[in-house]
Amino acid sequence: MTAFAFARNFYPALAFLFLAGFGMLLFFATSNTTLQTIVPDEIRGRVMGVWSLIFGAMIPLGSLEAGAVAHSWGTPFALGFGAIICLVAAIVTRISIARRKAAAST
Repeated sequence: MTAFAFARNFYPALAFLFLAGFGMLLFFATSNTTLQTIVPDEIRGRVMGVWSLIFGAMIPLGSLEAGAVAHSWGTPFALGFGAIICLVAAIVTRISIARRKAAAST
């Protein structure tokens, strides 16, 4: 998304959007599968309900935030800022998963 934010030609921007969409598809499939495999059977329905509620609410709220940032500082900045936030969240998640695996193996 950062590359798309600063792309000035149509075809590279189209390729960047394709890659971002493919990454989003992989994320949703992987996160749903992972969540369903690590949650105990007894509470899986409740956890998936909360998961769906969070995703259902966060997408419109994120769009509202992106629109406000784009209105104030421009669309390329809003897309780049959103991409950086996603990158930071991915790094924090990766560190958290690594710590959980290290604690479980000891």
